[in-house]
Amino acid sequence: MCLLTTDCGHALALPHRSSVLRAGTAGPADPELASTVHLMNFTVWSEPPSPLEQQLNQAAVLALKAHTILRARKRLPRKLKSELGLFMLPDPKRAGELVEHARHLFCERSDAVAAIRLLEQGILLDQITALELGWSALRADLYEKIGIMAPRTALRLYAMGIKFKYLDADDYAEQVYSRASIIDELFLWSANNFSWMFATGESSGGIEKRKGVAMAEWACARSGWGCWCFTNTLAASYARIGDFARAIAWQEVSFDLAPDGKKSDLARDLLLFREGVPIQSAGEVAAGGETSYENLAQIDVDQLWAGAVRIMSVQGPTFH
Repeated sequence: MCLLTTDCGHALALPHRSSVLRAGTAGPADPELASTVHLMNFTVWSEPPSPLEQQLNQAAVLALKAHTILRARKRLPRKLKSELGLFMLPDPKRAGELVEHARHLFCERSDAVAAIRLLEQGILLDQITALELGWSALRADLYEKIGIMAPRTALRLYAMGIKFKYLDADDYAEQVYSRASIIDELFLWSANNFSWMFATGESSGGIEKRKGVAMAEWACARSGWGCWCFTNTLAASYARIGDFARAIAWQEVSFDLAPDGKKSDLARDLLLFREGVPIQSAGEVAAGGETSYENLAQIDVDQLWAGAVRIMSVQGPTFH
């Protein structure tokens, strides 16, 4: 396994052999998408590119090749499987089974460690349901049982980040999302929302945009390139820096992975990318965020930030 650490403390584990690989129900091959794979051999966010950026870039190219092959309903070559490392397509049914097994294991045997192991496998297979149905909160509960507070702390900062974004305190949102993604690197929504902010924000500068791309690729890599919301954020991030070949290719992947109820929005953004236009946020919630906070106008931004600073100042262990 290759373990790389970024300057800000992120660790990226990319195993050289595939952990889980499931055939998807991709549509027919898209010649235009297939041809774009050959264009995707570099993107530079820093000069010179950091080792992590190079590793992420290589992983993204391999993952896109794999998705292209699956869309053509072909089997992945053995060599590509070995090079891919972690590559997982969503499996909501199996994810639900694993989570229920984890609950049962903890209730019957009080084995938090074994329950966490199963729960994290389930989360990996359905990141969106994990957020919506509280599996990530359950994971934090179980870690607290064994004295590890990092997942709970990351969730608290993540929730603060969403509130800051609603209140147009983007600088504060950026900082808490970034810190949360360092504290708990297995809770990937913080990194995703960080990238979504810069992928859709008109005021972000070039450096932040490049960091947004790197964070989006990192979230995709850690989740096995199979979460449509993460790949959508990656596509939007590429569009923001003007790399529309990759934006189109990853948006096609997102469209294939997404449930029917989400495809119309993804198709709309795909048209924008084909016209050379990035997504512009109009006060919408960050990807993966809640949309129903009451009495937002009564929140004191300064007090909320003071609370976030207190949480971030606690020097606890980070969780990889």
